[in-house]
Amino acid sequence: MDIEWTKVAAVATNALLAAALYRVHMRICQRSKEVEECPEYALTPDLLTTLQSTEGGLIQYCCVTGCVQAQGKPLCSHYKEDVQGVVRKVKLVEHGRKRTQGFWTDSNRVVRNALNIAPFKIVGCQDADTQVIVKKPREAMQLLDNLTSTYHNYEPTKTSAFERGMERLFGDVTKGFEETEKMLEVGTPIVGLGKLSLDLASGVVSISPPDGPQRYILTTLTKDEVVHEIEAHAAFIAAVSFMFGIVGSGLLVYWSWKYVKRWMEKRRSQRILEEFRRLRQEQDSGVDGDDVPANVAGVAACVICLTAPRDVVTLDCGHVCMCAECSHQLPEPRVCPVCRETIQRITPIYMP
Repeated sequence: MDIEWTKVAAVATNALLAAALYRVHMRICQRSKEVEECPEYALTPDLLTTLQSTEGGLIQYCCVTGCVQAQGKPLCSHYKEDVQGVVRKVKLVEHGRKRTQGFWTDSNRVVRNALNIAPFKIVGCQDADTQVIVKKPREAMQLLDNLTSTYHNYEPTKTSAFERGMERLFGDVTKGFEETEKMLEVGTPIVGLGKLSLDLASGVVSISPPDGPQRYILTTLTKDEVVHEIEAHAAFIAAVSFMFGIVGSGLLVYWSWKYVKRWMEKRRSQRILEEFRRLRQEQDSGVDGDDVPANVAGVAACVICLTAPRDVVTLDCGHVCMCAECSHQLPEPRVCPVCRETIQRITPIYMP
């Protein structure tokens, strides 16, 4: 029986996707474990002592908690004079509607997306004497995820009736502009996870991306919240992987059952055909040539080969139109040669 390679490819694709997603899930779980088990240090004078006691004055992966402070001149808000920070993200979005194939859909277009990051450091919220310089903040994950919104304004577009008509005629309507500003303000509590190093010459402590596979994270969330967020991501990936696995397994079981069912039907048809051949040989050996019914080559002949007698009935249509040999050779899906209805099964008949 021919193998349907499209179905094999579908099952294999589902299996590969499930395996790939499961591997991603395991990596995320490993990341969560690394964050949860990494040592946490408070920004106190004892931190310098700890780094001096380590080889090379560094800790490959650890967590420090403190408050944000600008290393030089801080960034100022464009809209609030008393707000200062070290990260400023300004975004201008044009909101509109477009006509596509006769249907109107909402559309957004980013007009401006500016990001400014000033050099900053992490200091102790209670003791500002101990500080950690933040290096390569643009490479850190989650830094831009929880910024404080300092400005938000939506300005609808004011157009004349003629302009609105032209916009609808050309299928592009501008509804308004939305402008937002988000900042990481000075004094905001922050958590840093990365490589902590001490410059033995200057005594400056800094945090930077780790040398290993660990993730460099700067966030306003707590360490426990970071772990919970990573675990939620891992649970989602695991659910998607499980879904692909279930779908692939279901398809494999269903198509295997269909394949076995067709194989058993072929075996049954083969046994019936062999039985017909045996009975026909016995009948031919016991009948003289002059006694052969004349209607075998006429009305009662098989409509396919036109020589053998009709000795099977096709169900559910009930037509007696073929011999056993020809019925066995019908291609899949089998249809009745007379009415073209799908054949559910073929049953032998015995003509007196």
